[in-house]
Amino acid sequence: MVQKSNVVTPEMNTQYVDLEELIQEVVRASNRGVSAARNVSGEPNWSFGQSLFFSSTVVTTIGYGHVTPLSKGGKVFCIVYAMLGIPLTLILLTALVERLMVPATSLLQFLNSRLGHLYQPFNIRLLHLFLIAVIL
Repeated sequence: MVQKSNVVTPEMNTQYVDLEELIQEVVRASNRGVSAARNVSGEPNWSFGQSLFFSSTVVTTIGYGHVTPLSKGGKVFCIVYAMLGIPLTLILLTALVERLMVPATSLLQFLNSRLGHLYQPFNIRLLHLFLIAVIL
């Protein structure tokens, strides 16, 4: 029969110290948003789609809150990204709407010239709205 020894050898003490350091490193990584359970394969934590979703919710100010930066550096980067990205997104959307207004206005003028004598302006605008919705 083998008896258990209650004596802690220096080798065992070194193993406990190494284990404690490993646990502390895992906790620090977890606080930075790195999952120890899902990060064993070396794959990134976010796919391209997830990162695109996060960045688009930040710059469009939707901010669902599903994913948030955990580290201080990540939070600072996200703030700077939002401060630059939100105005640029607004400029992009403004330019896009201006470009789309030209053909939309031309279509409305065409409908008014062809159907103005047959239908009321409200009905022509409804047809215009329907056509724009179908086209887009």
